[in-house]
Amino acid sequence: MTDVLKQEPWWSLLLRGIFIIILGVLAFVWPGFTVLVLVFLFGAFAFVDGTFATVVSLSKRREYKHWWLTLLGGLTGIVVGILIFVWPLISVLVILYLIAAWLVVTGVIRIVTAIRARRETAMGLPLTLGIVSVCFGAAIFFIPLAMLLAMLWIIAAFAIIIGIFLIADSMRVHKLAKATS
Repeated sequence: MTDVLKQEPWWSLLLRGIFIIILGVLAFVWPGFTVLVLVFLFGAFAFVDGTFATVVSLSKRREYKHWWLTLLGGLTGIVVGILIFVWPLISVLVILYLIAAWLVVTGVIRIVTAIRARRETAMGLPLTLGIVSVCFGAAIFFIPLAMLLAMLWIIAAFAIIIGIFLIADSMRVHKLAKATS
């Protein structure tokens, strides 16, 4: 019990819970602003993910014969990340199509990599991730606004649920702290 009390103060859990609930509610109330923030976060993620994939592919090119597939996926992520930051006011729909294209391209690359490397490594997880990426990207292409709103609502609902759990945990930790003092 005392290990729980040493990890994080109860009030910190409470503040984090309240903050994330507010973020979740704001995502429901102001979806446009939330989408813009998420687009910037996605741009940063795609750029960083692409950079790491590029560095790894180049550093492992002598050891891994399909390194160029990882390089292609990495460069795609870098380009998508840069495009999002160069044109921040571009239509969210266009950015959504960029995300969909990134998902489809990297998904296909994951599928091809998993199939080609099936003798070198287990292919289950990369193949599954590739298929899910392609399906999700295709869904965005066919029903973009519905997918955008659905993604936003899922993230908002998840934030509120996490916030509730953090607040409940803060009360439990506060109760434990009172009992031990």
